[in-house]
Amino acid sequence: MELRQLLIVEGINDLHAIQSLIDKRGIKLKFNHENYIRSAGDVDRAINLFGQALNNPSIQNVGIVIDANSIGIYKRLNKLKAFLKNNLPKERFDKLQIQKGGIVVVEENMPIIGIWFMPDNESKGYLEHFLAKMIPVENELWQHVLKTVDELSQKDFCEFKEKEKQKALIHTWLAWQKSPGLPFGTAVKSGYFDVNSPSVEPFLKWFENTFLLT
Repeated sequence: MELRQLLIVEGINDLHAIQSLIDKRGIKLKFNHENYIRSAGDVDRAINLFGQALNNPSIQNVGIVIDANSIGIYKRLNKLKAFLKNNLPKERFDKLQIQKGGIVVVEENMPIIGIWFMPDNESKGYLEHFLAKMIPVENELWQHVLKTVDELSQKDFCEFKEKEKQKALIHTWLAWQKSPGLPFGTAVKSGYFDVNSPSVEPFLKWFENTFLLT
């Protein structure tokens, strides 16, 4: 039986951004390095795939990355646990508790389980908040983006809601680059986000603790 490792994410933007970050940092997995990430399409499908993977004997380790969004990490974990209650033995299920560096459940002779809530396992938010921390705060263009989008959000004709402001910030940042409007993964590869930022280290540590690396 060929062993696999699998990381499940909500959407295609998550897939490409994370894969580009991992590749840029030179991190390589054992087994199926080229196709270890799977985009589910939304959070419910991601949780469903996660449950299936936990019961798949060919999968060595499995991780999931989902957004905390506006409901926060505790409600997000409760949603995940409600689905997984019948998918895990009680001793493993009871270990699914919030941890600052992301949830990692390790038991002898059992696949490792990893859970990461974007952006940082503490804050409300999503992928775009994670990406924003990879932009130097003193960058003049970024400061101009923050000022401009903030001013726009106060206008009556502004269409985006406050909870989507971070998406507007990141897409504006990318729209004003030398190659405007690159998708997230390509933008990470092109250096528009700093993959060596200290902000990404907790995520990479969680990744390394969840998966078997070469």
